[in-house]
Amino acid sequence: MSLFKYRALDSQGQAQNGTLEARDQDAAVAALHKRGLLLLQIEAAGAQGLRNAFGRGQLSGAALVSFTQQLATLLGAGNRWNVRWAFCSSSPATLKPAR
Repeated sequence: MSLFKYRALDSQGQAQNGTLEARDQDAAVAALHKRGLLLLQIEAAGAQGLRNAFGRGQLSGAALVSFTQQLATLLGAGNRWNVRWAFCSSSPATLKPAR
């Protein structure tokens, strides 16, 4: 299943924006038409947000808390950091200084 972002108009002409999970774009269009929406735009949402960046269910709550605390500490220190995601078995994410 893929995630799609859409813009559409409902039967009253009100703009509707949202996301929809569907097998493919054709299935997403069909589902929106079935809801009675006039589709203006649809596109694949891609890997947006933290959940998609790490994969669904692969990042535990404790790992997310640890990452957020470490990032806040780095940003609060006023250093210029380049955040690079490095996936490894010991830690879901590591921060490395920019060179």
